[in-house]
Amino acid sequence: MRPPERRTAPHRQRGFTLVELVVSIVIFAIGIFGIASLLSTQALRSSDRMVRQQATAIASAYLEEILQRPYNTGANAVEATRALYNDVRDYNGLANVGARDGTDTPVPNLDGYTVTVTVNNGALGGLTGAQVQQAIVTVRHVATGRTVVMSGYRARHP
Repeated sequence: MRPPERRTAPHRQRGFTLVELVVSIVIFAIGIFGIASLLSTQALRSSDRMVRQQATAIASAYLEEILQRPYNTGANAVEATRALYNDVRDYNGLANVGARDGTDTPVPNLDGYTVTVTVNNGALGGLTGAQVQQAIVTVRHVATGRTVVMSGYRARHP
């Protein structure tokens, strides 16, 4: 014996209406736009960190080079080239477009920075200005205007 056949109502077609499709596309586009703007903001911040870290590394390298030189005790005769600088005061007024190494050779891919150095008599603790020289290194990224300033002291000791 066979089970009786069931008769069902005719099926309605299933799918999306045009309005539902347009609304879902708009919502999807808003989500994609939000994600894209978030990613672009992060990319800008990432490059800004890189510029700041490079500027800090450049300033640190210049300052380390300067502070390794002896304290200037005599007349301030500035040598002709940076490779010949033999005391802290020789660096006063140094201005480089693009970072350079200790032999004054440009460092590749760092030409977007400017470096200026000022050396003056300072005061540190109980030492007088005649016994301390302060070196101030300023590194500026030309395109973004970001600036890093570092300073250090070189004291005269017996």
